[in-house]
Amino acid sequence: MTKFSSQYFDEQQYAQSGIANYELVYGRNFISPGGKETSAQFLRLLGLRSGIKVLDIGCGIGGCVFQIAADYGAYVDGIDISHNMIEIGSQRCKEQGLEDKVKLYQGDCLEREYGTTYDVVHSRDVFLHIHEKPRLFSIIRNVLAPGGLLAFTDYCRGEGPLSTKFDTYVRQREYCLHTVDEYRDLIERAGFVDVKAEDKTGYFLEINRRELNRLAARNLNTEEADDLMRGWRAKILRIQDGEQRWGWFLARNPG
Repeated sequence: MTKFSSQYFDEQQYAQSGIANYELVYGRNFISPGGKETSAQFLRLLGLRSGIKVLDIGCGIGGCVFQIAADYGAYVDGIDISHNMIEIGSQRCKEQGLEDKVKLYQGDCLEREYGTTYDVVHSRDVFLHIHEKPRLFSIIRNVLAPGGLLAFTDYCRGEGPLSTKFDTYVRQREYCLHTVDEYRDLIERAGFVDVKAEDKTGYFLEINRRELNRLAARNLNTEEADDLMRGWRAKILRIQDGEQRWGWFLARNPG
């Protein structure tokens, strides 16, 4: 899935304390841009309905999964490489009484034996960690029912050569970023049809400014909060420079 192991994520970016910090910005149960509000906006595009089966890749601590199950009545399988994420998500699932609709699994999405097909495969800002994109999209096609929907958002990069600063950032994070158009090509080459690839960077900038203001208003005055705010300011600068972008993608499995 990534050059990093589950242990790396659990001890670094997604340590228990790190997850709690992300929730300060995104809101309870969420670790993706815009939190619950943006998730609800994206989900409205998917035509979700009661009784369908959804796979959420990189489900984190369950925010989007719980929304899909509670708001639409769908059955959702979530997978995440982080043990910490699944441990927290499983407890939150019990608290919300969604165990009949939601199943969460720890593991690498490229290695899992799925054993079923899904009507929708959903993901929020996770594929940047996955370097084997052709293999990823091939696996998704195999687990999608004919006519099924692939729907994801992801960090992207701007057109043209990268600045040294941005290239260093990407390399340090071990991200695998594409332009929005490159992503469209990858999805189409994988055999998907009706591909929609939308650059949502303007909205991304708006979201990140709002999240930074929300965090600043908390007046936490801790070293971790200061680090988080520095990270958000740096991200806003990358977005303003046009190097870090954000894409929303929808595509159908032919059938």
